[in-house]
Amino acid sequence: SQDGVDVKLTCKQLRNKDDDTIADICSRTNTATDGTKPAKDVCVMTCNTCECGEIANERFFVSETRRKSCNALDKKFMRNPNQAQKWCNMDRGLFNGKPVANDVCHTTCGICTAS
Repeated sequence: SQDGVDVKLTCKQLRNKDDDTIADICSRTNTATDGTKPAKDVCVMTCNTCECGEIANERFFVSETRRKSCNALDKKFMRNPNQAQKWCNMDRGLFNGKPVANDVCHTTCGICTAS
């Protein structure tokens, strides 16, 4: 916060900052007064805080009502990699904040590699 006022950025806005600013903002741990989580918890790619563990049966949405598991996504990559990649590329917030593949299947989507 600046002078006690919470300053909010989208992850995209944060990505466009210089490296020192990104490092500074990503190092902050406070939750905003309205409950907004710190960048390190929200912008995991930009802040490089991605947790690579994923739960095989964790589910994500591919439409407003259809859900798939990370395990199913992994199998889809074997049978139809183009469709699987489309699921991984879906924008967050596409289905009113319901999780999409890149929210829950970090390893399968290649967002981060399992160590």
